[in-house]
Amino acid sequence: MDPQGSNQALSSNLGEEQPNFPGSRSKWTEKLDFVQPDLYDGIPVYRVMDRKGQVIDPASDPNLSEDIVIKMYKRMTLLNTMDRILYESQRQGRISFYMTNYGEEGTHIGSAAALNDEDIVRNNGYAISTPTSEQYRGDGVAARGPAYGIATIRVDGNDVFAVYNATKAARHITVNENRPVLIEAMTYRYWWGCSNGWCGRRSLAGGRACCLSGRKPKV
Repeated sequence: MDPQGSNQALSSNLGEEQPNFPGSRSKWTEKLDFVQPDLYDGIPVYRVMDRKGQVIDPASDPNLSEDIVIKMYKRMTLLNTMDRILYESQRQGRISFYMTNYGEEGTHIGSAAALNDEDIVRNNGYAISTPTSEQYRGDGVAARGPAYGIATIRVDGNDVFAVYNATKAARHITVNENRPVLIEAMTYRYWWGCSNGWCGRRSLAGGRACCLSGRKPKV
């Protein structure tokens, strides 16, 4: 008789090893607790720069050339200018509808600069005029990725370097490992989301406050 084998079997029977259930990576607990969706820490938001546009950790700096950074900045300001022209064109009756990108320039330009081939979700807190608090319960969209076996990251969508780094890393995974990646870019519109007047009535006040607090896209 193998004493060591007997001890291992006894240890397993006493629940001292991790459970081995298909589709679960859990630990044993003797506490009768239900998981409450509003009482646990959410998925962290990856960022490179602080609110003032300063790189926090030099190791995370993508070290893009000055020419590339200037080009990205010009594209972000160009997108902002296009928004203003086309939005005003709609208000003048020259086009029927337009969806703006105000506050999301970093997400668009940062992902494009890294050759985006992944699934990217922009979470700006609203769907037209409906806030996320009325759309779903739980920790945003990123929380759904692991449930489908998808590698997932949440990034600061106003931080163009963070979006660039995340998209570049995600592309590496999709190309070399042939599997999907989900990126949730957290942004906040600081103006109306579309040319329909109702779009902004519920979010405009919050958007202005957010804009004034320094959450505009950074580069």
